[in-house]
Amino acid sequence: TQRVDSFDAYCQACAESPADVGIFSAAVADYQLSQRHHGKLPSGQDELKLTLVPTQKVVSEWRKTHPDSKLISFKLEAGLSDQELIDVARARVGAHSDLVVANHASGGELLLVGESDEQRVERQQLGRKLVAWVARR
Repeated sequence: TQRVDSFDAYCQACAESPADVGIFSAAVADYQLSQRHHGKLPSGQDELKLTLVPTQKVVSEWRKTHPDSKLISFKLEAGLSDQELIDVARARVGAHSDLVVANHASGGELLLVGESDEQRVERQQLGRKLVAWVARR
């Protein structure tokens, strides 16, 4: 276990961490502040605007530095049908991930999406299903 205190430190720790399987269960940060402010922001302002910029995709970077490792990623979406969610997840399988755990923001069953199949999984069974998937590989 390694503690990190910034997005950059997280990216570096991931890149330097060899593993047979990487499980990326959540996006650490899709965006970060465009400018860092050191210290306290003054209070009493009428308005405070923060500008966010996209961050690099840690999963994609990890895949580049660990091409022979298996990669399981998660994809959360809102407002999609099951088939649309499967299609989004399937687009990530291959160059991006070996298995995608797709889920609706509204909850419910999870969908495990691989290269040629998908499987519905109750949330409480996810750990067992992922261990079984890894064991088969």
